[in-house]
Amino acid sequence: MKMKLVQKVRDVLGREPRRSQVSSENPWLLVLLVDGSHSMSADWGSSKRSMAEIVEQSINHLLYDMALNYCVTEGPSDSGIKDRIHLKILVYNEDNMVRDPLPSDEGGEYSTASGDSGWVKSYHDQHQYPQSNGASPVVVPRWLMLTPEGTTPMLSAFKKAREVVESHISEYPDSCPPVILNVSDGEPTDCGHPIDWDLLSEEFEGIVSLGKGSNKPLVCNVHLGPLACQPPILFPSSSPSLDGLESGLWRISSIVPEHIQQMVESEYGLCHERKRRFFVFNSDLIHFHKFLQFSTMMEPTHGMDGRPGFAPSEVPVMDAEFTEIEEE
Repeated sequence: MKMKLVQKVRDVLGREPRRSQVSSENPWLLVLLVDGSHSMSADWGSSKRSMAEIVEQSINHLLYDMALNYCVTEGPSDSGIKDRIHLKILVYNEDNMVRDPLPSDEGGEYSTASGDSGWVKSYHDQHQYPQSNGASPVVVPRWLMLTPEGTTPMLSAFKKAREVVESHISEYPDSCPPVILNVSDGEPTDCGHPIDWDLLSEEFEGIVSLGKGSNKPLVCNVHLGPLACQPPILFPSSSPSLDGLESGLWRISSIVPEHIQQMVESEYGLCHERKRRFFVFNSDLIHFHKFLQFSTMMEPTHGMDGRPGFAPSEVPVMDAEFTEIEEE
């Protein structure tokens, strides 16, 4: 069913949303950390498609929606592209090696939206992806292409993400909080044996200490569960275990902002708990797609075609009208 986005905010928060601005002068930064290791070649549940293929498709859909909704305009300025969202994609799949499939302006740390080298125009090709509901395949620009191989140097990816966020905050100190979204199916392979989670925790703490006040970065982690042999752990407020992968990833996940936590708990029918973390463990396909939506709710939002986006009261939104969102 469809409902007005503004009405959903009122229903959940019980008050009118207060809108601030995200503009070309104060663009938002999204950093995507994507596990491209060999294990991502495994089929995801009963989908008969690999995790890498589904993650690639989902992220390219997300970027396409963001480009259309928040960056592409009808005006003549800069070929109709507004520089509202900055992007960094980091694929990690070789020992201590992290690659960026997008060009960065003059060797910078991230890609702007506008300009000849801006990420909006810098997709590799237009790719035909299947749809799970049996509908005709959909053609989407492809910024990310995943070929699963190698290991999982997650620490190296976090180190690079820290540099990117620090650079962006230095240049845009009044921008809304940068979001770092980490997608992986396994354990880091560059933190020693046994894994020294303190190494990743140090990078996490360094990232979230950047910025000021409510503009501090948010780190979100989603762990993929290809076999779906255990139920997913959703936004836990306490460590799921004393040690192990789920505990380590929980440690390096930000606390969900209060306004988004209310949405999360409402969506999943969860009881209210203080300080839930932006973390899903053993995610299936449905929870993965929902996590993408929730983790990008901090993004500038107006939804010209009714696709993802949300405008909670304390979070900056685009200087454009929002319309409706599609509710499943």
